[in-house]
Amino acid sequence: MKILKYYEIWKINLLNSLMYFSDFLSYSILTGVVIFILVNLWKNIYSNTPVIEGFTMVMMIWYLVLTESMVFNMGGTELIKELNQEVKSGDLIYVLNKPYNYVAYHYVKSLCQWMLGFTTSFIIAGLVALFFVGVLDFSLMTLPFIILILLLAFTIDFTISAIIGISAFWLEDTTSFRFVYEKIIFILGGMLVPLEIFPEWLRVISVKLPFSYIVYHPAKLFVMFSFKSFLLIIIAQLLYIIFFGIILSTLYKI
Repeated sequence: MKILKYYEIWKINLLNSLMYFSDFLSYSILTGVVIFILVNLWKNIYSNTPVIEGFTMVMMIWYLVLTESMVFNMGGTELIKELNQEVKSGDLIYVLNKPYNYVAYHYVKSLCQWMLGFTTSFIIAGLVALFFVGVLDFSLMTLPFIILILLLAFTIDFTISAIIGISAFWLEDTTSFRFVYEKIIFILGGMLVPLEIFPEWLRVISVKLPFSYIVYHPAKLFVMFSFKSFLLIIIAQLLYIIFFGIILSTLYKI
């Protein structure tokens, strides 16, 4: 019965999101424009070499299609903003007395919006990439594994964002932390470029951080799939989810 309760929350949020589908579409078009700009940028970079740090031009653009679609729709910064506002305004009290878990409610709500936004962004950005650089060498048999990794990546982002948002009980305003977290995802998460392009010392550190398991590792697995990499990534993701989940649960109980 509890699962059905959250399914209904997911369904209601999906219907609400579809009512404002134009918002998701505008973000998706923006993602397509960004990919168009990146295609022209990377064409110049690849003009003198066919491969950069193991990435061909096609692999690099499709890597960016996934990272841009992921981050543009992840919703972590919006979640932090929403939790921060609920705590500051006192609206939280109206949510806590509802017959569902407060954190689980936001997880299902955020997941629904991310799924819709990511799908539309990936389709439009993918069409742009398909037109300018061609098809990625990709097997449909690996699709379920990629989807699982993406869902776990979303969950890591959610737990970190929820921790920052709930910390508003003590910090009052988490706007600055939201800004810093967003920029960390952009750079150390590997959204802008694969981490192989970083200096060796920074790459070694970045690939171990949780932010890379939100963006970089899923995107690299998408363009360079191997079952060994899949197993290593999913183990690391689950460990980070457990770690941040314990912190989030503890803060929520406090």
